[in-house]
This record gives sequence, structure tokens and C-alpha cells, in this order.
Amino acid sequence: FADQDDYWIPSKLFYSISQIKKHKADVCGSRTFYTDKNLNKTGESILFKKKLCLENSLVQSIAGGNTQLWSKKFNNILKKIKNKNPASHDWYIYQVAELLDFKFLYIKKPLVYYRQHGNNVIGSNLGFLNTLKRIYWGFSGRYKKWHDMNKIHLFYILSYFRINKNKNKLVKNFYEYRNSSLRIRIYKILKELKIYRQTKKGNLMLFF
Repeated sequence: FADQDDYWIPSKLFYSISQIKKHKADVCGSRTFYTDKNLNKTGESILFKKKLCLENSLVQSIAGGNTQLWSKKFNNILKKIKNKNPASHDWYIYQVAELLDFKFLYIKKPLVYYRQHGNNVIGSNLGFLNTLKRIYWGFSGRYKKWHDMNKIHLFYILSYFRINKNKNKLVKNFYEYRNSSLRIRIYKILKELKIYRQTKKGNLMLFF
């Protein structure tokens, strides 16, 4: 994906391709440098350390679309998916890769200057104000809407492709439990399905 207001460091494509080959991956995405509108660095995206898997992808996007690169084989799969109205394009790629057993590589080196300005749709998740913004999104139903949007392409994939039995069950149970009582939601999703986000703060917000 080419987010046109961002800036790729000169080695982005070469380094991404080399890492995909080295790790025999199908898709990759990296961390980013946060910048102001004039590309002055203001920080780096969070370094994620936990395992990448379907359990994580159901509730979290791992790398910005402006950092992602994938193989022709994976691209041919994307072309076959008809229902495409995900909550976000970067999250969509991570979910499709994990559901269809394509290896997603998370590159710890920032490869993009991610320009932060008033028109960002999502933007940085660092800092107290951004945390408050995401808490507000949770209570206002924004995350629920996003999960409802993602359900469309996830269930389409379950019906169109031959999916690992355990992954098929995981997705269906996740969406079933979302409509259960509060106690069942918390226990079933976090304990039974072992759904998680990459950071302690992220998991606390997921709990709430």
C-alpha cells in the first residue's frame, strides 16, 4: 500500500524483500517513525514482542499498511476474496494471512516516516491523549462496528477456502461469544479462546 502523505526510507523495498526471502515469509510489515507534518521525528511505533497468530489478529492490527509488502502468491489469494469492506486495510492483510496460513513477518526496524497530522484516520497510539481517544472509541461502539465489518470478510473466507478446523472454530466462537453475557464474553474470549493484544495496556483495554 502507498499512503501518499508518508515517506518511505530509501531502503524500504530492498530491505523488506530481503527479509521476506530470509525468513521464507509471504507478507511483511514493519514499525514506523512518527513524524510531524514536516517529517521531523517525534517517536517510534510500539515494538511488539508477542507471537503473531490468528488469536492476536482478531483484535489487533500489527503493522501499518504503508509498511506492508507481500508475495505474488498471497496477492493472487487477495484477488479471490470478494467481500472487501474491512475496518482497515492493514488489519485486513494481517487477518487474511493468519487465517489462511500465510507467514506474516513483523520487521522490528522502522522503515517508514508516518506523518501525523489532523487528517489521520487512525494515527499514533502513543501518549495519554491517544489512549483516552481509544477508550472513548471503545465506549462509543466504534470497535464493535469495526469487528462487525471484519466479520464479513472473515466469514466469507471460511465459506470460500478450505480452512484449518481449529481456526474455523476459533473465528466462529469469537463472534458467537461477542453476543453473550458480560461474564461469558470475558471468560470465553480471554481465557478459553486466548485472544490477546500485544501489550499490557492493550490487553487491559481489550478487557474493558
